[in-house]
Amino acid sequence: MEIIDLVMQNFKITISKLIATFLFLFITTLTFGQLSFNQISKEKKFLPNKIKTINQYKNDLLINIIEYDTLKNVIFSYYKEYIGENWKGENMIMITANLYNNDVLKKSFHLHSNTGLSILYYEYDCFKKNNRVFIRENKYDQNKDQINKNPFHFITDIKSFNTLISHPKIKQVEQKAQRYLLWEFEYDSIGNMLSETSFDENGDKSGYEQYKYDDNSNNTYSYKEWSEDCHFEYYYQYEKNYSLFENKKRIELKPSNLLQCVRVDYDSNEKSKKISDITFYSYDKNDRLIEQTKFNYGNFKEKYVYEYNRAGLIAKKITYSYNPNKIVSIEKYFYNLQGIIIKEKIKNYLSSEKTVSKFRYEYEYYK
Repeated sequence: MEIIDLVMQNFKITISKLIATFLFLFITTLTFGQLSFNQISKEKKFLPNKIKTINQYKNDLLINIIEYDTLKNVIFSYYKEYIGENWKGENMIMITANLYNNDVLKKSFHLHSNTGLSILYYEYDCFKKNNRVFIRENKYDQNKDQINKNPFHFITDIKSFNTLISHPKIKQVEQKAQRYLLWEFEYDSIGNMLSETSFDENGDKSGYEQYKYDDNSNNTYSYKEWSEDCHFEYYYQYEKNYSLFENKKRIELKPSNLLQCVRVDYDSNEKSKKISDITFYSYDKNDRLIEQTKFNYGNFKEKYVYEYNRAGLIAKKITYSYNPNKIVSIEKYFYNLQGIIIKEKIKNYLSSEKTVSKFRYEYEYYK
């Protein structure tokens, strides 16, 4: 994944360009970027036995649904984000569903209330690595012309895996939409991705990404190309990797913390390269990210400062934007004994607005 903000610059992006955003919204992770707090999906080992569904409510509004199969694979994710009262339906909805075969992902569905529907099909090589992804998407739908008006808000009512796979609009995509190769991946002998090539519906190459790694499989370099005049590079610097020992016996290799990311853009007018972004990362003694600072063309752009509670969970996030000495917002998070967020306090210093949100959960289990 790119070390860039997974935020749409505008909504006029095809479904295939939004898939990375969907994955970000539905997977709790730190991927060289801002920490994600209010996500309810967890690693299998942290989930209760026989868990089937988790519903999350924010001030009594259902905003998140995670549904699992009996192997604790996420098979359905539903996310609701409030946009505004002037927005059709007020909320933007994003849904992902997954079909597995013996724990292997074979097909996924991606629905977005503003941009449309798509289905991905995964193929694997002899080493069981996902090496090709095919796609169908509803480009035939006239509502695609209504992007920025939330034309597919009907997906609001799709709140389970079974409802999704039996929905007539999903069946229509499978029957009417052209299936074509979207991505092709190449890996090294130990599973590191070496390259990623994307294609359009005509089979023409639409993008190319290349990756390099150090001896500890840290991604040290990536090259992104969208066209002859649009390509850029990322250079990543890490802390020195070292091993953890117990009774003079090595028990594990400590993961390397990312210290710096440098983006170099190609200027098609000047036919030269220039540094556009530099992001710095700082950690505490427990290897938790405590500060992330980004500069754009030499100017301060944004900074995030994180504080943790005794359980190691994010307790506070402080945001600075365009002025390193001026706080834009402070977000505070409160959890129950299970480490699940139950309250959020946000103070916006630009608008002087304060908001308090409370969260509650409903759980359903397999019998």
